[in-house]
Amino acid sequence: MVVIEFNDAGLIVADGGGLKLESPGYAVAEGRELWVGSPARARARLNPRRTHNRFWYQLDQQPLDPSIDGGARSSADLAYAHLQSLRGAAGDAPVLLAVPGAYDNTQLGLLLGIVRATGLHPIGLVDAAVAAASTVVTHPLCLHLDAQLHRFVLTRLAGGARVARGRADEIAKPGLAALHDAFVAAIADAFVRQVRFDPLHGAHVEQALYDRLPGWLTALSDAPRSTLEMPAGGRSHRASLPREVLSEAVAEAYRQIVAGIAGAVGGADRANVSLLVSHRIAALPGLIERIERECGVACTRLDPLAVTRGALVNADRIRSDGEALAYVTRLPGRTAAAAQRAAPATAARIRLRDGRLWLECEAGADVRVNGAPIEAPRALARGDRIEIGGQELRMMSINAP
Repeated sequence: MVVIEFNDAGLIVADGGGLKLESPGYAVAEGRELWVGSPARARARLNPRRTHNRFWYQLDQQPLDPSIDGGARSSADLAYAHLQSLRGAAGDAPVLLAVPGAYDNTQLGLLLGIVRATGLHPIGLVDAAVAAASTVVTHPLCLHLDAQLHRFVLTRLAGGARVARGRADEIAKPGLAALHDAFVAAIADAFVRQVRFDPLHGAHVEQALYDRLPGWLTALSDAPRSTLEMPAGGRSHRASLPREVLSEAVAEAYRQIVAGIAGAVGGADRANVSLLVSHRIAALPGLIERIERECGVACTRLDPLAVTRGALVNADRIRSDGEALAYVTRLPGRTAAAAQRAAPATAARIRLRDGRLWLECEAGADVRVNGAPIEAPRALARGDRIEIGGQELRMMSINAP
């Protein structure tokens, strides 16, 4: 069984063995050839006028600009071409579809028709936020924050022993695509000021900068400053960049997100609120820290395959018989008491050896580090996220006075 998570920042195809493919929602029409997914994103800055990345966001059958070639006449055509590129990864296995709560009924119906037209065999439909929330311990008031290319979506959930979706609201526009543009502009400015090198001067170098951006964001999510390196013109150019420069470049978007979360929390006791953030949110420098500081709510970081795990564990509840698929927006959840009963005290232990901390666990224990299961002793580092029986611990270092 395969799960496809629909998020245009990267459609994820995965099964019980892990990630099979992640493909961003980009399409580039060059003459009669249509590139989709990662190959399209790698051409986006080279041919910006023929680049499309809104077709999953505005999924419909309205005609596109007639100048577009490549055989696509609507957003639905581009979505179909993108899904066709995932067929090899999905294979012939039955498919569970995990979709964002921001889609309306018309879009869900169109999506299901496109999926079937590609030859995929969908057997179940589940809300992605509900599937993700079912994998972790949650309070009765639970929020799920995720990012797409053109919006940030906050889903209100009833948590605890049963996870049920409430409203799903766009709390900030634009989304990741515009934020990435702002990050690139700030990074380019740092190169110009520090080494007199403008990476936006030529399309190929600009594309290379966008290609390196995800790795740089990852580095800056774990460190206050990073040295960025760009090869161009036979030379290697380096610029030092503090994380604050990037967070300041998107301050207005961050303000909207924080305001949306604060409004959803209202006057609730912050200690009894669960705020789940996707791996896409965690990759945005300084955002989680700002949310926790200004909203007073601790964030639980979800790993990239949280939606997949939640869907697979609940496959029997999500599966539908026949052509009409029920849209599942309720699943069993996890409570702290149940997690403690399910995870014996001896399931995992942390030991100090040779000046380093090591995580050890018993065979078959539900123990993960940064979303990946472990079987052998694992050395721990600052920033590692440890999940034991549905509860999360985060490794931190504190300098004593």
